[in-house]
Amino acid sequence: MRERNARGPYHALAAEHQARGRSVSIAVIIRNARRALREEADDWRVPGRVAEALFLAPLAGAALLLAVAPFRRLFVALTREDGPLEWGEVAAWGLVVAFASMISRRLWATDQRLPALLYALLAFGAIFVMGEEVSWGQRIFRIDTPAALRAENEQGETTLHNLRGIHLEYRVALFLVGAYGSVLVYAARGWVRERWPAACDLFLPPLFLTSPFLVQAAYRGVRLFWLNEPITYLWGFGEWPELCMPAAIAAFSCLNLRRAAAGAPAAAAAAAAR
Repeated sequence: MRERNARGPYHALAAEHQARGRSVSIAVIIRNARRALREEADDWRVPGRVAEALFLAPLAGAALLLAVAPFRRLFVALTREDGPLEWGEVAAWGLVVAFASMISRRLWATDQRLPALLYALLAFGAIFVMGEEVSWGQRIFRIDTPAALRAENEQGETTLHNLRGIHLEYRVALFLVGAYGSVLVYAARGWVRERWPAACDLFLPPLFLTSPFLVQAAYRGVRLFWLNEPITYLWGFGEWPELCMPAAIAAFSCLNLRRAAAGAPAAAAAAAAR
């Protein structure tokens, strides 16, 4: 296993800047970012090219979806309710349920109680989000929304996250999760790793899985702080970050499960978490 830079992925960039005594070019920034990404990929036993693809895919997908936005029929077909992006999101949350449950069981078996409970909470949260995304089967089984709930629900459906009283809080929560998986990783990963190295691997995604969280944080930030009012059909773009984030959580959970199955030293997380 390659030794990591405990001070974070940008330490090499700062050191090079000081050594040269001049402004760092974009090419140098990209080179150091790729180096940090590949170092983490090596540690997680992920091929470097695969790690780069995982980082770039959510950004490229967002750009592509924006590019097809002028073609309204195609855009709506991709982003509509019960469309391919939404069902992809449901499938991704299903994988989160499976992987998080298995990790929780393994952690509990090795007396890592707090991490086990947190992963169990993640699994239950994923079940809740899955139910909300399919309106708890309402559209599938053609169930009418009760009149009282329809009056309070922004989409007239049997869901909780669209209730007028908590819809804002739900969007804020998505923004915070996106910031947690991106901004926190960029800013504080080195500090966290120095103090709780094993717990860091269990709860902070590697650099190559941060872009889905960044897309979610950026989209929700725009919705919260800039364009709060709907703009016709274009808010369907939100289906893309809502797919990317659970896909990244599922991939991160899968990596941790693979590491645990291979006998990686995850047991140190117990001492760090207690």
